[in-house]
Amino acid sequence: MLAKPVMPQVREHVLFEEALERVLDAAMPLGAIERPLCDAPGRVLAEEIIAAEPSPFFDQSAVDGYAVQAEDVSVASTDHSVTLTVIDEVMAGAVPARALTPGTAVRVMTGAPLPPGANAMIPVEQTREPNAWAVEVCAPAQAGDFIRRMGEDVQPGMILISTGTRLSPAHIGLLAAQGRSSVRLFRQPAVALLSTGNELVGEAGDGHPGPTTRIRDANGPMLAALIAGLGCPVINLGVAVDDASAIRAKLRAAFSADVVVTTGGVSAGRHDHVIAAAEACGVEWLFRKVRIKPGMPLVVGRRGRQLFFGLPGNPVSALVTCIQFVRPALLKMMGAQNPLERVVVPAVLEHAIAKGDRKRHFHRVIVERRRGGYIVRSSGGQGSHMVASLARANGLMVIPEESGGVEAGQLVDVELL
Repeated sequence: MLAKPVMPQVREHVLFEEALERVLDAAMPLGAIERPLCDAPGRVLAEEIIAAEPSPFFDQSAVDGYAVQAEDVSVASTDHSVTLTVIDEVMAGAVPARALTPGTAVRVMTGAPLPPGANAMIPVEQTREPNAWAVEVCAPAQAGDFIRRMGEDVQPGMILISTGTRLSPAHIGLLAAQGRSSVRLFRQPAVALLSTGNELVGEAGDGHPGPTTRIRDANGPMLAALIAGLGCPVINLGVAVDDASAIRAKLRAAFSADVVVTTGGVSAGRHDHVIAAAEACGVEWLFRKVRIKPGMPLVVGRRGRQLFFGLPGNPVSALVTCIQFVRPALLKMMGAQNPLERVVVPAVLEHAIAKGDRKRHFHRVIVERRRGGYIVRSSGGQGSHMVASLARANGLMVIPEESGGVEAGQLVDVELL
């Protein structure tokens, strides 16, 4: 009789850093697609952008004023102005019609091209205008003053934006300035969301009246907001009751997406069916349970290139684990060079916080700027069901695994939300 194959043992109760490393190792960037520039903000570049032309494209004025030859006004001052003949005016977008000669000036607007023969600009504030065809220069100039030289910002052949950059408004401006109307972007992963639990009422309650033994589903809308904020399409599968066949059916539909995120049903209770249902759909586990608080019951697996995240059902645990694990995975799949994208600031804690276990804690806090630094305090109750405390928070204070707590006045790291 043939022996059954031995399945590799699933890692359980892993440390935060190991769990995050396993998630990022499993998250693979998706294919690229050419998209118009208007679709690019917040998305990740799938090509290297190399400058095709200089910027500025020509020598131009940095001020409204007068183009001059610096030698003509080298001794000009308020008390001893130098009078020049104005021979032309150049508006932004126009082409100079005349070249400067000694003793002449051209009125030039900001961004307009410098006329031939000029080597300096005098701001209009440093001049007097006795009439339309003369200007009195009241300050000296040196060659190059108030001139934007051709190519001083960008030279042809420069690498402007690297592959894997998440495009900011400034990047969009740079691309537009280079004449790009479209770019190659990594595809954003589609995410299927499923909440589980007999107690849940979907669609923000479906108009369900008053306090009952049912609970309105906060996880679905909350996680959809976070994921949609990355630009990822969300497939909302609603709520599944705690029934193995019902959850399996929902998950089969969910795996049309690149990433599946469920909430609830991942603990060890008699009616927690998500893990078995995911295994029936072909999910192989990267790990089960992480030494963090809140969010310890988290399970993560993969099905080929698809990722599966089984988040705990309590709303705070669901959001914290989504921020710490799902969001970096989505950014990595989007092709981001830095999938963590965390903003962490040092802050002084206003009061002591105790800790009695060996988990990494993500304590909900309110951080404020004060006297050139940051101060931080708890946002309130830290129960994993307390959504109001979560909504008040604008940061997560990280308390390491080995720490026994934090004293008042201690400097701590706060991850801004």
